[in-house]
This record gives sequence, C-alpha cells and structure tokens, in this order.
Amino acid sequence: MAQKTCNISLAQGNYLGQVIGPSDSSPRAIQAYLGIPYAQSTEGNNRFRPPQALETKAHDNVVNHALKFGDVCSQGKPGAGHSENCLNANIYLPHFGNNAEEIAAEEKKLGVDSKKLPVVVYVHGGGFNTGSGKERNMASFAAFADSPIIAMSFNYRVGALGFLPSAVTAKHGLLNLGLKDQQFFFEWMRTNLPNIGGDPNNVTIMGLSAGSHSVGHHLISYSPANKLGSGPPPFQKAILESGGSTARATFVPDHPLHKQQFQEFLTQCGINGVSDDELFDKLRELPYSTIVRSSTARVA
Repeated sequence: MAQKTCNISLAQGNYLGQVIGPSDSSPRAIQAYLGIPYAQSTEGNNRFRPPQALETKAHDNVVNHALKFGDVCSQGKPGAGHSENCLNANIYLPHFGNNAEEIAAEEKKLGVDSKKLPVVVYVHGGGFNTGSGKERNMASFAAFADSPIIAMSFNYRVGALGFLPSAVTAKHGLLNLGLKDQQFFFEWMRTNLPNIGGDPNNVTIMGLSAGSHSVGHHLISYSPANKLGSGPPPFQKAILESGGSTARATFVPDHPLHKQQFQEFLTQCGINGVSDDELFDKLRELPYSTIVRSSTARVA
C-alpha cells in the first residue's frame, strides 16, 4: 500500500510528511512531519554558542522531506544518527481530510476550528545528558486525544555541549545552552503555529524527568518577577511529570565541584594553560568526537 503524503508550508520552507491512520493504533488520522530544523547546526563556530536562527526561506518549487527523525544531540558517544546538527522538531497534526469540503465536514462534526487548535509540546528527559524528542510517541498522543490537538517534540543539546557549568562559561554568557535551545524552540514554534493551524494562546508544555525539571525552570524564568522576555510567555499551561521547579539541586557556576569537573573535561580535551578569552575558540576547533569522548571519560 502506497504511503499517503501531506504537506505544510513554513516561512523557512515547504515540507513533505506522511499520513498515519486511521487504524487501531491510530484512531485519528495524523499528519507526521519529522526532523524539521528549528535552528542552525551547532557545529563549528556555533558550538558552545546560543542557538542561531535559520537563514533558509521557502521556495514554491522546493519541497523538503520530513519523513524520518533527524539526528539527535550527543548521547555521550559518537554514533550513527548523533551529530551537532540536531536542533530539529517533530510535528503531528490532525488530518481532517484531503480537500476543503472534507475538512469543513470534519470540523463541523467535531466542533473544532482546524486553524486554531490546542498545542502540546513535549520536552524530553534524560538527566540533561541523554534523550531526544522521539523518546515519546507524540503521534499516538495526538491520535488518542479526546479532541483534535497539535503535538510537538524536539531535540535540545545535552551533556557538555548543552550544560557545561563553570565560572568561565558564566563569564562568556554560555551557561545552560540546552535550556536556551528549548526557549529558542518555543519562540520558533510560536512564530510557526499560525502556518500549521495551532493556537499560540493555547499552548501546553510538558516534560518527563529532566524535561519536567526544564518545564519547572521555564515556569520560574518566564514568571513576571523574572521578566525573561518583554512579551508574554510562549505557553499558557504546563504539565510536570516526575520533577518539579526546585526538585533538582543546582550549584553556582564557580562551585568547587563545577571547577573540578570543568578542569577534568579540559584535560581530557587536551587543552591546558589556555586563557579564558581563548578557551571556547579552542574547544570549537576540536573534533566532535573529542568533545563527546572527553565529556564522558572516567577520571581516576
């Protein structure tokens, strides 16, 4: 049986996805778009920097395939499907029909507006060292929802490439890059929701374990008292699974433990005696495999 395809158009490009269901395992037909980039690759000069906006634009005659998951961020060892070009998202939309008449009839039957649907975004767990957006089946999540929703998941940097606390990292404004990836995705999502039928004023973020801790951090960061941004938060509701806003202990950047671990990491990378101002430039020049290996090396 031939695969049934579908299309969405974003400001950055047009994407080809696939329709899943309806079936016993997917009672509601879902359009799945996988591995769509939401930021530039973090390799090269973008390593150990905040996420950078894409420079691509949509062209009518160019369609990008979104039929398989993109690369995931470093999982502690180099391997197939792992790379620094890992800031990508997965989008699951209800499939109301193949033409305007079918869509209008389905909207009427369900009592929904397919251009203003609730949105649920999953933030993956993994102890801030592993994990990826594909760990939870968000296609099934959308397919079994009581009423039509848009479900999304995404990758963010983990391990040393996403979370490398130290006084030097703080000096350069490079702490918690993985959380910055998450916040960058939220803004990318908010910009693109009108293109895919999502309601920017009805967004729920949810997370498991480290993802739940992340959601907790965002609840604190976006609170009016902390004023992370001048505009409204990019979400209105939150679900925390196995983790709370203050459930994970965090140390100040210059804590002795961070100082020790940071020095051990640099030693494993073969970088010693480099000035603070040159340090991250040197780390950006190293092979990806060296960074990954050094971040997981056991030190006696």
